[in-house]
Amino acid sequence: MAHQPAATTAGAASSLNADPWHLEVPEPTSLVGLWPEETPPERDRIVRFLVEHFGGEVQIIEELELTEEDSDIAWGVACTVPGIGAPVVLWVEPARDPDDALPETATRGCGWVVGTETILDETDPLREFGRLMQIFACALTDVSAVLDINTTRWYLRDTLHELFSCGEMDPPAEVLWAIEAVETVPGSKPAQRTVWLHTHGLWRCGAPELELLEVPSDLAQAAADLLNGVAALSLDGALPAPGAPYEIGTGLAVSLQPWDAVAPFVPPGAAGGMSDREEEHAGARAVICAAEPQGAYRKLWVCPIEVVQSLARDEAGVYLTERATKRQARMARAEWGHLRTAFEAGGGERTSVPVRFGVKAGFPSEDDPSSREHLWFEISQFDDQRVEACLVNQPLTVKRLSKGDVEWIERDAISDWRVVTPYGAYGPSDLEALGQLIERLREDPA
Repeated sequence: MAHQPAATTAGAASSLNADPWHLEVPEPTSLVGLWPEETPPERDRIVRFLVEHFGGEVQIIEELELTEEDSDIAWGVACTVPGIGAPVVLWVEPARDPDDALPETATRGCGWVVGTETILDETDPLREFGRLMQIFACALTDVSAVLDINTTRWYLRDTLHELFSCGEMDPPAEVLWAIEAVETVPGSKPAQRTVWLHTHGLWRCGAPELELLEVPSDLAQAAADLLNGVAALSLDGALPAPGAPYEIGTGLAVSLQPWDAVAPFVPPGAAGGMSDREEEHAGARAVICAAEPQGAYRKLWVCPIEVVQSLARDEAGVYLTERATKRQARMARAEWGHLRTAFEAGGGERTSVPVRFGVKAGFPSEDDPSSREHLWFEISQFDDQRVEACLVNQPLTVKRLSKGDVEWIERDAISDWRVVTPYGAYGPSDLEALGQLIERLREDPA
């Protein structure tokens, strides 16, 4: 069921501007929810649901003037919603053909959709996006699934509740954007295959979309992690000028370039070149490049391969924002029991599969006591609400600790945890997959 956004894309800046990352106006955020009835819901009924959840501050500002082109739309209004600064447009229109990506249970009997659209506040787009999603997660609870038009991502009812009904905990920043991967043309040799990775959704946050060009296919996942990390940082502060060194992690530096300073030099046949640059892939877009241009004869801005390889080898990580750090810490502490269960199932000599268990904790920097350096430790034993663990890396600012030191770390002090296996790494947000692994280890330790 695909649907039309109620407004056009705004603010795609040209890299010829003085600030190539600038958008005049953020792109509108448009959502549509599947309404499980054959008749359209009445306006007053929808508004009543909003008032019941958000309170009496929900007010209709105006009725939308519908034209002949809007003849299918049952009704439309602009209203205020607490926690969202700009007016929110609400409308109801007929549902279209079912999306093959959705289960039949989500589309059954859905003859109409409820649409919403607004402009997110650039100073805190994540908080406002969460509030907008609460219209469907908490107020219109009959909605079976929601399409985020900006990212083309569907959210089913269970996911809506999990991500957007969490009290004061904001959703993960990654809900604001999606990453599209486009591989080189079929038929190229496997060793030469590269991927063009780019985001969709950052324009609505007032930030440029991000890209990585000519990424070796076997490094695509690590490159996506890099994109996610830089995207989160881009919402937490101003991006550097094109070509300026940009420290994104300890020992990790890249630079940013406008897309049209890099795309003309993409080799023929590789995705992301000039032939792929229709309107939605132009405008305000920053390509993540190596910290310095490379080349013996002609210096070019290229993919930061060494940075991506460091991430792939788990030797380094992109800085987390303060919000992301707090959210991850709350999740890690809340799911402590799953870490302990996994340790009891697969730790020590209980299995022939090499499984490592790590916790991260923050320690005051001796250079600046107001800041904390978050360090990874490998767990050796559990003792109820604490673990004994060995420091994995040499700290930079915590002088009292050295690599190899053993510490007792309390549950309330951790900021993250990880279970690392030959089949992948699992954290507090991977509980279903981790549970399956635990069952496998219990059934067959070999």
